[in-house]
Amino acid sequence: MAVTKGIERLRQGLSTEALQLFNKALEVDPTNIDALVARGALYANTDCFALAVKDFEEALKLDSSHSNARKYLLETLMTQAKMLEKRGKRDRAAKLYRKVLNLDSEHQEAFQRLQKLSEKELFILFIMLIILFLFCISFFPLFLFNVIFVSVFCGIL
Repeated sequence: MAVTKGIERLRQGLSTEALQLFNKALEVDPTNIDALVARGALYANTDCFALAVKDFEEALKLDSSHSNARKYLLETLMTQAKMLEKRGKRDRAAKLYRKVLNLDSEHQEAFQRLQKLSEKELFILFIMLIILFLFCISFFPLFLFNVIFVSVFCGIL
C-alpha cells in the first residue's frame, strides 16, 4: 500500500513524500523488493547514484531475476559512468562500464564506451612517449658532447 502511494507521489513530483512512503514500507518489510526498486529509482532521478545502486543491488540479492531492478541498475550505472567520463574521470567511468558488462555481457553501449576510453588512454600514452622521445633527442647531442669532452679531458679517448 505504501509503495503504491509512494509511486503516485513520485509521479506527482512529490519526491520527499514518496521517499517517506518507501522508507515506511521498508521499515515494515526490509525485503520489500518493490519498495527498494522504487526508492532506487527516486534516488537515481535525483542523482543520488550510490544510494540508487545500493537499493537496486539489494533488490537483486533478494530476487536475481527482477527485471526492473536489473534494468534500472544498468541505466543508473551507465548514467553515472557517462557523467564521470565527461568530468575526465576516465578510470572511474571505465570501472562502472566494466560493472555493467559483468551484469550484462552484451551491453553494446558499455562495450563501445569502454573501448573508446581504452583507445583514448592508448593515444595519451602514445603522445607522452613522443614527448619523452623529443625531450631525449633534444638533450642527447649535449649529453654526447659532454661525454666526449670529459673523456678527452681525462685522457680516456
